[in-house]
Amino acid sequence: MLSLFKKKGDNMPNSKPIINTKINWRKYNRALGERANISSILPENIEEIWYNHWLTGKRGTPKIYSDKAIIICLTVAEIYHLPLRQTECFLTDLFLQMGLSLTCPNYSILSRRRTFLKIDKIVYQYAPDDALLVDSSGMKISGDGEWHQEHHEIYRRKTWLKVHLGVSWKTRQIMAYSCTSSNVIDAQMLAMLLEQAPKTITECIGDGAYDMQSCYEESQKLMIKPIFRIRSGAVEHPDEPALQVRNVAIQFINSNQNGEQSWKSITQYHRRSLVENAFFRTKTIFGSRVSAKLFPSQIVQIAIRINLLNRFMFKNK
Repeated sequence: MLSLFKKKGDNMPNSKPIINTKINWRKYNRALGERANISSILPENIEEIWYNHWLTGKRGTPKIYSDKAIIICLTVAEIYHLPLRQTECFLTDLFLQMGLSLTCPNYSILSRRRTFLKIDKIVYQYAPDDALLVDSSGMKISGDGEWHQEHHEIYRRKTWLKVHLGVSWKTRQIMAYSCTSSNVIDAQMLAMLLEQAPKTITECIGDGAYDMQSCYEESQKLMIKPIFRIRSGAVEHPDEPALQVRNVAIQFINSNQNGEQSWKSITQYHRRSLVENAFFRTKTIFGSRVSAKLFPSQIVQIAIRINLLNRFMFKNK
């Protein structure tokens, strides 16, 4: 007689019991509230760093506002989901309420300066013997929503910005990122992600899109163990030194009764789901669309979101 009450995972081979981890919910709830705390966004020495005090020696009027001031304005815009005009009015009124003798840059200045900004990636935590989880997803640039297209039967061409992420398995921090057009395949950007990764990375986990010879060669060059999902119908290449790890995986899958499921269990391939969770958090917090129209401005917008996500993850721990 079949049991009507099954435990979670009974119908899955090689499943492991779920371990309940202790979470300090009071600290977690406080960290969620701190994400919108304006005092944590504005530094204490904001009056010293707001205006530009350096002369370039070049022709033309020097910049009034520093790059840090522009980054602060754009960070406020991302956290509170404000367009640039509303960001200008929000900060102008905020400075008046705080009694600061500062002026906010005009929205046209923010739009123009955003194109030439360089945002440094901020990582708060590192862990030894870590694994880099890589994947990509699209951010909508233009085009109607799915409901609008379905309801009105109007199908216009959409434009997407493809974001490639490398997430730490142990700390959940985003260690590497890159932005490309939608026609760039994932395997082409693996080398750039691995170059940004710290020296503590010893493994790289990706889906079948990275099951290419160039990805194995890049991993071997940096002495990183590749764990890429083997595509169906894959064959061995014994003459290629970089593909020896792949050949061993193919032999194991073909000789094992459970095949790919056993390989995933041994290599802990399921860790790759954390990079998909990083995309989910990004689109849930900041939305699935980028407002900037120029490609350099889109990169700056994604970079600010990544730094904010790393800070959120660090504060939650």
